Amino acid sequence: MNLIKTLDGFWSKDEQFDWEPIKIALRNHKFSPTTINAFVETFPEKWKQYSPEFVKHCERTQVYQAYRGAGGAGAGRPLAEVMAWLIAKMKEWAKSGGIFTDIINPERDHRLGVRMRLKQDLMVAGQNNSIVLWLEQYPGEVSTAASGPVSMALAAPGPVSPLPDYAIEGELLDAAATALGAAASALGSVRQLLARASVRSNPGPLLPHLGAVAPTAPALLRDDGGLIIDDPTGGTTPSSTILLPFGLHLFGAMDATCGLDDNAALRPDLFKFDGLDTSQYNIQSVPYYTSSGTGQFNHTVANFTCPNALRFSFAAEVKTFSVTGESKQQYQRELSFSMGLSGSYDGFGMEVNSSFHEKDFTETYAKYASYFETDQVYQVDFLDKSPLSIQKWLSKSALDTFAGGNPVEICNTFGTHYMTSATFGGLKRTSAKCNYRDESISSSLAEAVRLSVTAQEEQAKDGGDKKPNGGSDKDKKAPQDGGSASASSSNETVQKLYSKLEISTSTIRGGLPRVDEELWSFSLMENPTVIKQELRPLSELIADPKVAADVLAEINTRLKNSGVVADARVIAVYEALGGTQNDSGSGAHDNIAAAPMQSRQGWYSLGFYGMGPKPEVYNWNTVGYQGLLFKDTTPEISPPMFVKASDVQRRWGMRSHLRCGLFEMIAPGGYQAISGAFLRQEGASVDDFGQARCLHQSLCKEAAWGSRIWIDSGSGSSDDGMAWSVVPKQGDEGRQVMINWPPNNPEAFFFHGISGYDQPTGVVYLPDLGKIKILDNVWLADIKM
Repeated sequence: MNLIKTLDGFWSKDEQFDWEPIKIALRNHKFSPTTINAFVETFPEKWKQYSPEFVKHCERTQVYQAYRGAGGAGAGRPLAEVMAWLIAKMKEWAKSGGIFTDIINPERDHRLGVRMRLKQDLMVAGQNNSIVLWLEQYPGEVSTAASGPVSMALAAPGPVSPLPDYAIEGELLDAAATALGAAASALGSVRQLLARASVRSNPGPLLPHLGAVAPTAPALLRDDGGLIIDDPTGGTTPSSTILLPFGLHLFGAMDATCGLDDNAALRPDLFKFDGLDTSQYNIQSVPYYTSSGTGQFNHTVANFTCPNALRFSFAAEVKTFSVTGESKQQYQRELSFSMGLSGSYDGFGMEVNSSFHEKDFTETYAKYASYFETDQVYQVDFLDKSPLSIQKWLSKSALDTFAGGNPVEICNTFGTHYMTSATFGGLKRTSAKCNYRDESISSSLAEAVRLSVTAQEEQAKDGGDKKPNGGSDKDKKAPQDGGSASASSSNETVQKLYSKLEISTSTIRGGLPRVDEELWSFSLMENPTVIKQELRPLSELIADPKVAADVLAEINTRLKNSGVVADARVIAVYEALGGTQNDSGSGAHDNIAAAPMQSRQGWYSLGFYGMGPKPEVYNWNTVGYQGLLFKDTTPEISPPMFVKASDVQRRWGMRSHLRCGLFEMIAPGGYQAISGAFLRQEGASVDDFGQARCLHQSLCKEAAWGSRIWIDSGSGSSDDGMAWSVVPKQGDEGRQVMINWPPNNPEAFFFHGISGYDQPTGVVYLPDLGKIKILDNVWLADIKM
């Protein structure tokens, strides 16, 4: 299949087409036999040329009708023709596995929207992988059907002026819904299509179950092809209407081999939350504001029907933060932690490609920075996150696909993982880099990027080039005069960086396209997307053990091929050390300094790193030193890999002219304490070890005593004590690297405090890194394999 530059030629008289489902649908909705036959017979001759407009900044292609008659007053193509073509093409593409659809949230109620995404091999040069088909109502455009209903024609993209009052024939509206339903059914995904139509002043012969409806009430597609009223205010909504929170259809599956900005990552239709018994819902009234487009904001209350199986938290929250790095590796690590996305995709390398157009991991030592704004609308998660419980909410489409037993088809349709929780809203990211070298400048770089973003927003307000929703401005220089920087900061480094920054990308997710900052924020309630999620392997939801095993194998193959970390119970990353404590003033002839790991939520250390006995340890600068942080990817599985110490024991201490001591964690049975601590205090508790934990015996490996790094001789303490390093056994040195340290600097070690002066002889342990997956960065670390 090859998409040519116009869509003319997609239909010909010689092309075979299954008309029977269309005829049945038209008959069911009261089209006369004469009208149906005329439509079928004349369709090829009446087909007009359609052409795609490639709208890069919207990351989608809008298809519109090129011919609508002189001055736009001529007859547009009947909706039935448009939908018949759409059904045929979607069936054709779906059969080849090259297309799937998702919902369009229309900007106006008088639109029908269908979005289709194509595989790369179905595209032509200059086209991205998304086609958006907007169908709009226009007054005065009469179809060729004998009954003469108002037609919907493919309309050019862009803002549409307010339409005069007019009536819409019920048979056309219902036929449109049926056609959309048929198109969706061809893909096994009815709820991935959305139809909206506006009833202006005369409802006309609408379906009986619509009843008397208020003007401007929009309509949603239902599984049976009928229409139900979708009134967010709740004013005229029948009690049986299910109004799920906006965007909830995106709460489902995800392909973890995709990049952060790839819309194909989200795979809706995994779960079914509509059509349940009324006892399975609770009503939550949520107030919010919408924009009238004239600078005024309307207060609205949506009465959402929320499934009882889910916990919803409707709370608006805006966060802005910067992520910077003195090198590509540092940027990757900092962004991974700062984003806090527990459902990360295919590795941070793809994000570097997306943000900075760099396709390899070669270190450049350029400065990297991104400025993020996240606007949260609501959060949702399963109350019971066990796979057995979540299986009850699988959609018919998912159950049918799973029952087919084809792991390739299952992963092609639903990706690799499913969500157990998600945050909805919008996200903006501006990424920049520069080659300016100076002292450590992370904070200055963050400020420079913030100033660049502010300057661009001000430029947009003044009529400059404004970045639209979903768009990207590539390789744009920040203003060179440094004016905005100097106005906001007197820091010379900030001004230098500001003048040298190259804005690589500016990306927006969620909300309406082509609107200003304020309108975008207000549009998020009705047009949110997933900005954060927690993921589990899709195979957990498949009841058949053999199919589940095959799907898990397919997932692992895809993840491995796309660079995502393989399965591991415990993962680890190298991270910076924190501040040091030393025995300065103790009077001891030796010198010791110890440093904990910098804490990260959900990650654990194994104790302090120590250094001694030379005098220069008092000036130990931990910049450039990286120790290990660990994480149990499945802490709910017993036994846990990390536990708190049951107690703390002091091995040496003093409290005369200086209060300090050597302390050890006491491990529970089945666990080992890997390293101790030196603290400038006389006593210590388990909490003084911070996020340090004892390690499960199954992940421990026998190690060796290294050397004495400190002895208290000369301190005058009544206690006798030493500190000895713990090192890998001979032959394990290259495989058991516990710390990275800068060249020409002394090494630091895990260590234990010893009471007395006798050389230690007991068995000591280090983590067995052969059983632990060490990641280059932690963008992947929260995805559960």
